[in-house]
Amino acid sequence: MLQMTDSGVFVPELGRFPGYVQGRRHQLGEVELSRRELDDYNGTLATVCPRARRVQADQIASIGRRLIDAAVHGRADPFVARSMAGVPRLVQMRSDRGWRLAEGLDGRIGAMLSYVDEPADLIPDAIPVIGQLDDALLVEMLLRDIAGEVTDYDDFCSYRGAIAARHRVDPTSVDVGFEDWLTARCAAHAARRPLWGAYLRQELGTAFHVC
Repeated sequence: MLQMTDSGVFVPELGRFPGYVQGRRHQLGEVELSRRELDDYNGTLATVCPRARRVQADQIASIGRRLIDAAVHGRADPFVARSMAGVPRLVQMRSDRGWRLAEGLDGRIGAMLSYVDEPADLIPDAIPVIGQLDDALLVEMLLRDIAGEVTDYDDFCSYRGAIAARHRVDPTSVDVGFEDWLTARCAAHAARRPLWGAYLRQELGTAFHVC
């Protein structure tokens, strides 16, 4: 289960979430967190983030009440918006033809997106303030679990962008793939210099093709 820390809820090996007070709460405003729907949610969680432990109803209820309390007092808690802002990046990474996802990650991201796209899930999305809390928790756990992959993808995009800038073309028109990026990254590491410095010293036309 989620464990309490001084700075909020801690998911073992995955990160922290907004404050959680242990209890037996299954009601969140007008929403009843039923056992069946919670089992469905945890089934999705097991697919999206296999290392995460089951989430309990009182945990989600406690976090939701914190969000509601913040809203009542005019304080916007950034957790939901910040977590959901990561969804477009995952969509881009999943659909990028130049990037090679880690084994099994395509299905994990797909399961997350399917859940997020469903408006009538554990907490209906139309409910103000808390409607996307369950979605945000799922996204946040996935983002934290694959943080290394996302960082590598950002590095790949910067690498491809550097090539595009040199040729003065759009990055999407540069035929650079995962293996190209990995080779250049390893070479830069072996030379103990920044990747972009290593790349910019190469002859651009010998390794990459601009469409």
